[in-house]
Amino acid sequence: VSGVKQLEAYWRSVLATGINRVNPFEPSTFEGASRAAVGYLDPTGTYEVRTDDVAPPVPSDKLTITNTWVLFGRKRTGDIFIEDIERLEKKVEGAAQLPSVIRSLVESGDSEVKLRPEQPFRGLSTSDAGSAAMELYFPMPYNDEQVSIVQKLHANDGVVVQGPPGTGKTHTIANVICHYLAQGKRVLVTAKGESALAVLQEKLPERIRPLSVALLSDERDGMKQFEHSIQTIASNVAGLNPTRAERNIAAAEEKLNNLHAKIAHVDRTAAAHAAKHLQSYSFQGREVSPQELAKAVLQDADVHEWFNDEPTPTADENPPFDDQAINSLRRARMNVGEDLPYLGCTLPSATAFPSWADLLGLHHDLVKAKSIDAGVNQGAILALSDSRLETFEKAQALVRFLEDRATLKAEVSDKGQSWSDTLGKRLTEIQPTDPVLIALIDLCEAVRQLQSQRRDLLAKAVEVPPDAELNQDVVEALARLVAGKSAFALPFGKGDARRLVSVVTVEGLAPVCQSDWQLVQALLGWRVAARKVIARWTSLAGEFGLEVPEAGVEPALKKLANWQLDIEKVRQSIFEFDAKLHYRLDEVFGRKTADRLWDEGESFVAIAHSSLQAHVDKTRLAYAMKRVQELVRKLEGH
Repeated sequence: VSGVKQLEAYWRSVLATGINRVNPFEPSTFEGASRAAVGYLDPTGTYEVRTDDVAPPVPSDKLTITNTWVLFGRKRTGDIFIEDIERLEKKVEGAAQLPSVIRSLVESGDSEVKLRPEQPFRGLSTSDAGSAAMELYFPMPYNDEQVSIVQKLHANDGVVVQGPPGTGKTHTIANVICHYLAQGKRVLVTAKGESALAVLQEKLPERIRPLSVALLSDERDGMKQFEHSIQTIASNVAGLNPTRAERNIAAAEEKLNNLHAKIAHVDRTAAAHAAKHLQSYSFQGREVSPQELAKAVLQDADVHEWFNDEPTPTADENPPFDDQAINSLRRARMNVGEDLPYLGCTLPSATAFPSWADLLGLHHDLVKAKSIDAGVNQGAILALSDSRLETFEKAQALVRFLEDRATLKAEVSDKGQSWSDTLGKRLTEIQPTDPVLIALIDLCEAVRQLQSQRRDLLAKAVEVPPDAELNQDVVEALARLVAGKSAFALPFGKGDARRLVSVVTVEGLAPVCQSDWQLVQALLGWRVAARKVIARWTSLAGEFGLEVPEAGVEPALKKLANWQLDIEKVRQSIFEFDAKLHYRLDEVFGRKTADRLWDEGESFVAIAHSSLQAHVDKTRLAYAMKRVQELVRKLEGH
């Protein structure tokens, strides 16, 4: 029909004017196009306006268009959601009795309001809830309204939570999800829009988020995310040790009970303090609050400031004296008579002197300082070479030097490596510039770098068959895959390499992109470098009496990583501490005293350390002498 194209052009122009939807109940949205269709498609046709008879017209050789409309139905395309609905319909039709939750949505509600007892819960801020309280697993802050939601869900089939944007509904839902997950329950969250689910998943705490499975986006991407989440959870479950998990849970529950007991104690203590501060007291014949008492004291401060003695506390809070006592005091003042001027004599202020406890501390410091002097005179404590400030500062630095040295040697000894002593003796005989020692240091640095790279690759979960890096065909295939090409130039041959490449996985799945193959290539490169480092280690092991790791690239490198830390500590102990020890002792005690190190060894180091501590303490105790002189000066002229 030649007029079809013209009619389509006319309809597009109508849409361009702003009409973007045809409404069968509004003739103005389609009547113009219907009349135009008659003109374009069959100039001899007619357009009929029908009101009562809405049946389609009888077909004839002339086009007839009416203002009535019909409905066309087509079968929906099959997908997982339609299949779910069909399965649900079949289960509902075949069910003998629907669950109460479903029935409550389609049956008339109960006309009687039934009050159910609320189940108490204890959480981060609700610990004192009695022995019948259940655990509330809310990882984020919450209020009483959120607790009320869980209480209603515990006693009812459902609860409706309503609130405007920004009132914390998503925060509340995240808390409720975590609460039920902690109880081992399954939680299904649905939303009208996809963005709401995405925001909710981001709201979950980071440690809880891996337990959530999101089915978002279109069907294909959603199923892919779904499968990835399931595989992640399954791998975590497979790695659990039930016995250890039970022990950890029991320990965590015991710790939780202790924490709740402490929180409850704090709550009760705060309540007791609050009750005490809200309690009324009898004052001058009337009941007053603590706030009113404090206000009265401040208002009358000027009137009573002359009375600077603290009165003895009484049970009824009334003054411990009366008018009779005041009159007796007046008579005593009159009896003193002319001796009253002596009250103005100058006396040392009691506040200018320390308490008896401080005086006792000063006494102990003086005794200790004298005992140090006696120890130096008797030779039990090594004397410093001179009394200059520079020498004392070097003595303080030497104390830290000896403590760091002792800590490092203790760490080496605690490791208990069989070769530590042999390595230490060998390093004492070798010069720092010896090529063999430099090679050992470079080797330890290479091991440290490879260990860091191993941790990075370990986090990527790359799995490649052992010794695959030795197969040149595999190496070439990876280079092609990283370049975006097929693994092999020809569809046949190289069976071993094909088999090795086929079992490679990244995060539990076969590599699908160039970045995945780059990770695989990086792992093989790391293995080649590790083999070279292991070979260098084996070559140097005999020179320094070191162990040789067992077979296997990754286990061997892991062993070397631990050993290189011990080697570095031994090297540091020899070259940075032992080699400088005599010189540092000479600076502080003098050459003659420092030479005792060669004969007495570590026992002399211990004596030197205790002597240094004594000298540092003596300098600190000089402050006590200065305090005594200040106190004596305050007594002069009184």
